[in-house]
Amino acid sequence: MATLRLLAACFALYYPLHWLANTLPEVLGGLVRTALGGELQRWYVSQWGATLRVDGGPPQFWFDLVIGGAFVWIARSTGWIGSTALAVLALTLGRKWGLMLMRQGWPPAWMPVAGEILAIFLAVLAVWWMRVGIWRPAAALCVPAAVMPMVLFSRSSPFQFLFIEWLPVLAATTVTALAHRPIELPRVRWLTAVVGLTVAAGLALGTREVEKVVEERDRAQTAAVLSGLRKPSPDLPYEKQFFQRGVCFTAEAGVGYHSQQARNMLAKLPAYGVNAIALVPYGFSRSSPITIRPAGRGSWESDEGVEILAALAHSQELKVLLKPHVWRVTEDRLQTAEARAQWFRQYASFIEHYARLASRTHADLFAVGTEFGWLAQYEKEWRDIIARVRALYKGPMTYCATQGPEFETIQFWDALDYIGLDNYYPLPDDYSAADVVRKVEQVHKKYGKPVVFTEAGFSAVINAHRAPWEDETSKPLSLETQVRAYEALLHAFYDKPWFHGVYWWKVGTNGYGGPENNSMTPWRKPAMEVVKRYYTSGRR
Repeated sequence: MATLRLLAACFALYYPLHWLANTLPEVLGGLVRTALGGELQRWYVSQWGATLRVDGGPPQFWFDLVIGGAFVWIARSTGWIGSTALAVLALTLGRKWGLMLMRQGWPPAWMPVAGEILAIFLAVLAVWWMRVGIWRPAAALCVPAAVMPMVLFSRSSPFQFLFIEWLPVLAATTVTALAHRPIELPRVRWLTAVVGLTVAAGLALGTREVEKVVEERDRAQTAAVLSGLRKPSPDLPYEKQFFQRGVCFTAEAGVGYHSQQARNMLAKLPAYGVNAIALVPYGFSRSSPITIRPAGRGSWESDEGVEILAALAHSQELKVLLKPHVWRVTEDRLQTAEARAQWFRQYASFIEHYARLASRTHADLFAVGTEFGWLAQYEKEWRDIIARVRALYKGPMTYCATQGPEFETIQFWDALDYIGLDNYYPLPDDYSAADVVRKVEQVHKKYGKPVVFTEAGFSAVINAHRAPWEDETSKPLSLETQVRAYEALLHAFYDKPWFHGVYWWKVGTNGYGGPENNSMTPWRKPAMEVVKRYYTSGRR
């Protein structure tokens, strides 16, 4: 009975401790980072903890260590609750650090596994280090919790969390504890478990209500901003060709297009000579049944957010490329003619939605498709889609092709106004772009259309020029490689009369980047100064 009471108490306290372990490092670290020069961007509360989003300042990782260390010191003197709390903290930070490491280039198949292994190791190590008699039940609590699929963290219902995440934890904990009885057991009353469950239920339900309030506030603020924007005239003519000194402006880390932070970031771009932005709303594809849906209301790239940024961009004399992107097409499900026909019907409805949005916002350029690979070979279907979009949107259009076979073999460029290339052709070790120029120019000469790089980019890592499509890898940082690759591409293409611009991938709404960041973004890196030098040169 004593074992059962202990397990029930550990189980009941798991979620509150998990929420606290997520919250303390993020909030305290965020406050200190803000005091040390970081810029507080936003705060939010969710079922998994409270967070302060801070741009700049010391890395959050060090505050995780410091606060985690303080937590350990306190936990050592608080008996079984401290031991359990320490194990949960180790589990939570282990997951977080594992995910951080995986984002630096671990193979996708290992992404959920490696973080859980690290979490388990830290949790067990923590309770072992405590050297208290109840280490087995504490470890038994954390180990099954650690192997719960990480996808559960995307669930929105507190009841789903309570009954899907916790019940397997309870079962596994009970079995493990009965097989490995502890040396000594603390005196735990049933009241502890009851109080713990009450706190957990209140926390789960309360934070969900807070999320709803924040969502309603954001919607109201978005509606207010939209109502105050100047709407473009339906009769406003489109400029058919223009040189695009662009960047892809993407929603990042929960900072949606509708947010004030996104508007603040947008205002910083003209200082770099930027005269165009690509807005990239993501749609989501399912294979069973085959469906494609646009970004919904309240999402990072909602229609309302696109409308706000498009209007503000135009007020700053920036052009707008609207570039919908479907995430992600499962090719093996589209091998039959019937499946492909269904997919194209779904896609036609999807792209017509964004064509109407492009017309409503007077987007200066519209992409009818982005990186569909082998699906681009179905010329008739794409010509039908282009014709349907033409009926809804009167401005210039392009398709964003992947480098290589897709770009070089598309047969419907003549139906569009621009040849669009998401340019991730590799460069040789001498950084000569001559071969890339030759390939691109061949397509231009065949169709007589201007070329625009609807994406281009290089990570800030060693040898990024060999595989420009790789982002957020574990390769060593190399700002020089990114600079050389940017310089090589701009030097080779910038003055070509048939070349009409580039959108660098990417500048995020949250302003992430900086000299210690090895991802593709040029923001706050020397590569952005290369962009500025070309964009402000007056040559185009």
